[in-house]
Amino acid sequence: MIPSAVSIAAVALQTKFALSSKISGILGNMPKVTCFVDLEKAYNRVPREKLWGMLWEYGVDGCLLLAFK
Repeated sequence: MIPSAVSIAAVALQTKFALSSKISGILGNMPKVTCFVDLEKAYNRVPREKLWGMLWEYGVDGCLLLAFK
């Protein structure tokens, strides 16, 4: 059975709420932003060498850059 767009959206909304609740408990009133990326669809379409270069230009380096790679 292929999930409908509505059921996928509902799961995404539940996940966002659960994650936001957990982060709020940790960070309190500090500003926070969440971002969800469908890596299965996005990852194979990105020119990785260009991405690593852009991350480097924005100051992402060392262990964090390696973690993205």
